[in-house]
Amino acid sequence: MGGATVRRSPAAVSVPTDLPSLRRRLPLLAVAALVAAVAMLALVAGGRAASGGDEARPRFADASCTRTAVRLGFALPDGDEAGPRAAERAARSFGELLACPVQVVVRRDQVELVAALALHQIDLAQLDPLAMVVGDRVAAIAPIGAYATGLDVPARGAPSRIWTRGTRIDVLSGLRGRRLALGPALTAGGDLLPRRALLDVGLRAGEDVPTVRAADDARALALLRRGAVDAAVTRGPLRPEDERGLREVWRSEPVLADVVAIRPGVPGALRRLIGASVRGLTAVSIGALADRQGIARPTGMVNVPPDLYGPLADGLDHLTGAGLSP
Repeated sequence: MGGATVRRSPAAVSVPTDLPSLRRRLPLLAVAALVAAVAMLALVAGGRAASGGDEARPRFADASCTRTAVRLGFALPDGDEAGPRAAERAARSFGELLACPVQVVVRRDQVELVAALALHQIDLAQLDPLAMVVGDRVAAIAPIGAYATGLDVPARGAPSRIWTRGTRIDVLSGLRGRRLALGPALTAGGDLLPRRALLDVGLRAGEDVPTVRAADDARALALLRRGAVDAAVTRGPLRPEDERGLREVWRSEPVLADVVAIRPGVPGALRRLIGASVRGLTAVSIGALADRQGIARPTGMVNVPPDLYGPLADGLDHLTGAGLSP
């Protein structure tokens, strides 16, 4: 029966050598941080593979996972204590369905997750929808399951919101020249949608509106409350006490929830088994992860409609077409 273990350090693997190809396939301007992460992980993994570690052998060579752990990645910022417990609970249920060992691998953000999938450092990952869109373009990373709130209904979580303090800024256009704490890169709610909203009122994030990155909502609001920034983006559910003293100047529609994505190169029969096992996860096993995204009453995981993420892809192209980074 499968089990789950948690691991934060990068795993050593056989690394693809086509980084120039990955770079060419990035949308328009290329995600500089992603390329840097890919290069860094390649050096680490290449050095370990050269030392003769077990991971130098091809993974799933017999198209089975009974003797080789499936590595499942999650983006959890440093200091997140509840996240690993939620990830391990879901991974344990997944391993039981799969009848194979499952190893939880923690990365700090979506950029590192996409890089690790592209380099075969992990096999699966829970990705933000925007990271999934970029991962598909970078390295044919594909979704195999989405959080659901009904029969074949992909879930939506909390809306993305921009907050200010006091009365000086009460509309989005008032952010010109002000400092904004964005969420993590390659997240729809923390990054793409707020920057697109600014662009719609004639403001370019990073130019007209200086920006910094916050690893999570708590850090973004802490920056705002101590005056380090003038506005902050949140992308998850907030408690009433978190909102006290703040003014909401913009909010999106509820954002599509995360998906589970798989790297290329997993043998077809095993890929199908993994997909079926992911979609067999119940609301009980994924409930804690769903709650972190603001998903009300999750029912499990479902197939991913291929056109569901078209608007995010269009939004990404809109930003890059305007000369902004993805």
